[in-house]
Amino acid sequence: MLSSNHRQAVAHNPPMSPAKPSSSTALAIPPAVPDTGSFVGQVASSDQYNPFRKFAFYFGIAMVFIRFSVLLEVIYVITQTSTYLLYFVVPPAALGAVLTGGLGRLFRHRAAYLWIGFFAWMILATPFSV
Repeated sequence: MLSSNHRQAVAHNPPMSPAKPSSSTALAIPPAVPDTGSFVGQVASSDQYNPFRKFAFYFGIAMVFIRFSVLLEVIYVITQTSTYLLYFVVPPAALGAVLTGGLGRLFRHRAAYLWIGFFAWMILATPFSV
């Protein structure tokens, strides 16, 4: 148990503010924006404002939304006919991914090769499944 002297000493000490590091001991913080003087930064910045890339991106988002929502089923229930909406949305998205270099950006990472390998393994395993 704490003595009464210790409790009084703790109660009278004001809280300490954190010490500020001096300029010689402060760690260097890298900039939040990458250096655009390199070749990679120039390619990314020039390709970033490509209007066809934005167009293809929006079609890609629309394709994902239409494919994974129940929008096609709702339209079919209301109209009793298939609208083939994906036939109008998928070609611009796929062409945009190919023509704007999206596949090249995709295959820069190892995870893409692992997914492709998994897909190939599933294709090979399908005929031998029971």
